[in-house]
Amino acid sequence: MNFSEALVYLDEHASYDKTGRVDSPSTANIEALLTVLGDPQNDYRVIHVTGTNGKGSTSQIITKLLMAHGLKVGTYSSPHLESIRERIQVNGEAVDEFDFAEAVAAVANAEGMSGIRPTYFEIMTAAAFRWFSDDAIDVAVIEVGMLGRWDATNVVQPDVAVITNIALDHMEFAGPTVAHIAKEKAGIIKQGSVAVIGELNEDLHSIFAAEPHEEILFRGEQFDVVDNHLALGGRSLHVRTPRADYIDLFVPLHGWHQGDNTAVAIMAVESFFGSALDPTSLNG
Repeated sequence: MNFSEALVYLDEHASYDKTGRVDSPSTANIEALLTVLGDPQNDYRVIHVTGTNGKGSTSQIITKLLMAHGLKVGTYSSPHLESIRERIQVNGEAVDEFDFAEAVAAVANAEGMSGIRPTYFEIMTAAAFRWFSDDAIDVAVIEVGMLGRWDATNVVQPDVAVITNIALDHMEFAGPTVAHIAKEKAGIIKQGSVAVIGELNEDLHSIFAAEPHEEILFRGEQFDVVDNHLALGGRSLHVRTPRADYIDLFVPLHGWHQGDNTAVAIMAVESFFGSALDPTSLNG
């Protein structure tokens, strides 16, 4: 299978929702595909990210922080802007056409062996997990496609589960209240993982805390943005965590909300390492 053939194969499955959501939510299909592929999602450590807003920016900041600490980082995100290959990146570089086609071909073979017809998003997710294994990454930053609990990405066992915030979204699949949305997104928190929660609504905190976890950290309690103001080319921040104060932190991103995303990302990477971050990794 070449790159063009891989795109045709994906298009043949595009009658399914590209987010992987179905009427009867389940991760059974992706689990079966990954079993045939040898469960590549278990070959590296994982930071899993969901949220109504900011999960893309937060995932990218997490990726850059991990890279700055010398790790080889796979990042899986959606949707893409120009090329579908953007969804699968290693150290910030999109997978090339040959490797993309090879990974999708492996999923196509797994479809034949499993007897399961996967969704577009399930194919992409399985292909990403397989490529990350083949490329021997150290850690994957996995962005949820939709909500969380029944998302195709929610077959990983994350070291850190990140929830950026909660608002009413995907109401055709969850709701009608933010509590219902929170319960769906809380599904990425797993036994043994550290949960990093950016949502400030204390009425929702018990929903996240009810999921099995090793530790849970809330923005506004265990970590926070102490100062966030406009700077030339971005924002200047002071972020406080249980392990450190990061003062005069420059982030080359625009918008007040990027301060919140940065705080969540720093807390996630601190939790991953179990230590404060190298100050030299935080600027530039």
